[in-house]
Amino acid sequence: MLWGNKMRLTYEPKDIKESFPVLKSQNDYVLIPLFDAIFHSWIRQLKLDDVVTDTRNIDSRRYDFVVNGKIVSLAISETDIDYDDEDESWYNISGLDFNGNEQEGRTLIERLKSFVGSQDLGTLVRSAGASLKTGKTYHLRNDVEMFYFASEFAKEKAAK
Repeated sequence: MLWGNKMRLTYEPKDIKESFPVLKSQNDYVLIPLFDAIFHSWIRQLKLDDVVTDTRNIDSRRYDFVVNGKIVSLAISETDIDYDDEDESWYNISGLDFNGNEQEGRTLIERLKSFVGSQDLGTLVRSAGASLKTGKTYHLRNDVEMFYFASEFAKEKAAK
Protein backbone atom coordinates (compact mmCIF):
# COMPACT_ATOMS: atom_id res chain seq x y z
CA MET A 1 0.00 0.00 0.00
CA LEU A 2 1.37 3.44 -0.93
CA TRP A 3 1.22 6.30 1.58
CA GLY A 4 2.37 9.49 -0.11
CA ASN A 5 5.73 8.54 -1.55
CA LYS A 6 6.43 5.87 1.06
CA MET A 7 5.42 2.24 1.02
CA ARG A 8 3.56 0.57 3.88
CA LEU A 9 4.54 -3.08 4.19
CA THR A 10 2.85 -5.65 6.40
CA TYR A 11 3.62 -9.04 7.90
CA GLU A 12 0.70 -10.97 9.36
CA PRO A 13 -0.17 -14.44 10.69
CA LYS A 14 -1.15 -15.61 7.18
CA ASP A 15 2.44 -14.87 6.07
CA ILE A 16 3.77 -17.61 8.38
CA LYS A 17 2.23 -20.11 5.97
CA GLU A 18 4.86 -19.15 3.39
CA SER A 19 7.58 -20.55 5.67
CA PHE A 20 5.48 -23.47 6.91
CA PRO A 21 3.26 -24.79 4.09
CA VAL A 22 1.86 -27.42 6.46
CA LEU A 23 -0.11 -24.56 8.06
CA LYS A 24 -1.91 -23.58 4.82
CA SER A 25 -5.21 -25.08 6.00
CA GLN A 26 -5.09 -23.31 9.37
CA ASN A 27 -7.36 -20.35 10.00
CA ASP A 28 -5.31 -17.15 10.32
CA TYR A 29 -6.94 -16.43 13.71
CA VAL A 30 -5.55 -19.72 15.08
CA LEU A 31 -2.05 -18.57 14.12
CA ILE A 32 -2.17 -15.32 16.14
CA PRO A 33 -0.54 -16.79 19.31
CA LEU A 34 2.14 -18.38 17.10
CA PHE A 35 2.71 -15.04 15.37
CA ASP A 36 3.03 -13.35 18.78
CA ALA A 37 5.64 -15.89 19.91
CA ILE A 38 7.55 -15.52 16.63
CA PHE A 39 7.69 -11.73 16.92
CA HIS A 40 8.97 -11.84 20.51
CA SER A 41 11.64 -14.42 19.59
CA TRP A 42 12.73 -12.44 16.53
CA ILE A 43 13.01 -9.11 18.34
CA ARG A 44 15.01 -10.73 21.19
CA GLN A 45 17.55 -12.26 18.80
CA LEU A 46 17.82 -9.27 16.43
CA LYS A 47 21.46 -8.28 16.21
CA LEU A 48 22.87 -4.97 15.06
CA ASP A 49 25.24 -5.24 12.10
CA ASP A 50 26.29 -3.35 8.97
CA VAL A 51 22.68 -3.27 7.71
CA VAL A 52 20.58 -2.80 10.87
CA THR A 53 22.63 -0.29 12.84
CA ASP A 54 20.12 0.79 15.49
CA THR A 55 16.78 -0.22 16.98
CA ARG A 56 14.61 1.60 19.49
CA ASN A 57 11.56 0.36 21.33
CA ILE A 58 9.51 3.56 21.26
CA ASP A 59 6.58 2.13 23.22
CA SER A 60 4.73 -1.19 23.57
CA ARG A 61 3.38 -0.92 20.03
CA ARG A 62 6.19 0.70 18.07
CA TYR A 63 9.83 0.18 17.18
CA ASP A 64 12.13 2.28 15.03
CA PHE A 65 15.04 0.74 13.14
CA VAL A 66 17.90 2.24 11.19
CA VAL A 67 18.40 0.02 8.15
CA ASN A 68 21.16 1.03 5.72
CA GLY A 69 21.02 4.55 7.13
CA LYS A 70 17.24 4.88 6.61
CA ILE A 71 14.55 4.87 9.30
CA VAL A 72 11.94 2.12 9.22
CA SER A 73 9.15 2.26 11.78
CA LEU A 74 7.35 -0.84 12.93
CA ALA A 75 3.81 -0.48 14.28
CA ILE A 76 2.34 -3.47 16.11
CA SER A 77 -1.33 -4.45 15.82
CA GLU A 78 -2.95 -6.63 18.45
CA THR A 79 -6.06 -8.80 18.57
CA ASP A 80 -8.08 -9.81 21.61
CA ILE A 81 -7.95 -13.62 21.70
CA ASP A 82 -10.25 -13.89 24.75
CA TYR A 83 -13.15 -15.50 22.95
CA ASP A 84 -15.23 -16.38 26.02
CA ASP A 85 -15.54 -13.20 28.07
CA GLU A 86 -16.39 -9.82 26.56
CA ASP A 87 -15.46 -8.13 29.84
CA GLU A 88 -11.86 -9.37 29.70
CA SER A 89 -9.14 -8.88 27.12
CA TRP A 90 -6.15 -11.02 26.22
CA TYR A 91 -4.12 -9.33 23.49
CA ASN A 92 -1.64 -11.01 21.17
CA ILE A 93 0.34 -9.44 18.35
CA SER A 94 -1.53 -10.00 15.09
CA GLY A 95 0.17 -7.72 12.61
CA LEU A 96 3.29 -5.76 11.86
CA ASP A 97 3.22 -2.61 9.73
CA PHE A 98 6.56 -1.43 8.39
CA ASN A 99 6.54 2.24 7.40
CA GLY A 100 9.23 4.45 5.92
CA ASN A 101 11.77 3.62 3.26
CA GLU A 102 10.31 0.83 1.10
CA GLN A 103 13.57 -0.88 0.16
CA GLU A 104 14.85 -0.96 3.73
CA GLY A 105 11.43 -2.05 5.02
CA ARG A 106 11.62 -4.99 2.61
CA THR A 107 15.13 -5.74 3.91
CA LEU A 108 13.77 -5.94 7.46
CA ILE A 109 10.84 -8.13 6.39
CA GLU A 110 13.22 -10.47 4.54
CA ARG A 111 15.25 -10.81 7.74
CA LEU A 112 12.07 -11.63 9.65
CA LYS A 113 11.05 -14.19 7.01
CA SER A 114 14.52 -15.73 7.11
CA PHE A 115 14.30 -15.99 10.89
CA VAL A 116 10.86 -17.63 10.70
CA GLY A 117 12.03 -20.10 8.05
CA SER A 118 15.01 -21.13 10.18
CA GLN A 119 12.85 -22.05 13.16
CA ASP A 120 11.38 -25.42 14.11
CA LEU A 121 7.58 -25.24 13.89
CA GLY A 122 7.03 -27.65 16.78
CA THR A 123 9.26 -25.58 19.04
CA LEU A 124 7.43 -22.39 18.07
CA VAL A 125 4.00 -23.94 18.66
CA ARG A 126 5.06 -25.30 22.06
CA SER A 127 6.51 -21.89 22.98
CA ALA A 128 3.23 -20.20 22.02
CA GLY A 129 1.32 -22.87 23.96
CA ALA A 130 3.45 -22.29 27.04
CA SER A 131 2.71 -18.59 26.81
CA LEU A 132 -1.01 -19.30 26.45
CA LYS A 133 -0.93 -21.51 29.56
CA THR A 134 -0.14 -18.41 31.63
CA GLY A 135 -3.65 -17.13 30.86
CA LYS A 136 -7.18 -18.44 31.03
CA THR A 137 -6.99 -21.11 28.36
CA TYR A 138 -10.67 -21.92 28.81
CA HIS A 139 -11.36 -18.45 27.33
CA LEU A 140 -9.72 -19.42 24.02
CA ARG A 141 -11.68 -20.36 20.96
CA ASN A 142 -11.91 -24.15 20.68
CA ASP A 143 -9.83 -24.41 17.49
CA VAL A 144 -7.06 -22.30 19.07
CA GLU A 145 -6.99 -24.48 22.17
CA MET A 146 -6.89 -27.66 20.07
CA PHE A 147 -4.04 -26.39 17.88
CA TYR A 148 -1.76 -25.36 20.75
CA PHE A 149 -2.50 -28.19 23.17
CA ALA A 150 -3.72 -31.24 21.22
CA SER A 151 -2.46 -31.03 17.61
CA GLU A 152 0.48 -32.87 16.10
CA PHE A 153 2.33 -29.53 16.11
CA ALA A 154 2.05 -29.25 19.89
CA LYS A 155 3.69 -32.65 20.46
CA GLU A 156 7.33 -32.84 21.47
CA LYS A 157 8.64 -34.29 18.20
CA ALA A 158 6.68 -32.15 15.72
CA ALA A 159 8.63 -31.67 12.51
CA LYS A 160 9.17 -28.48 10.52
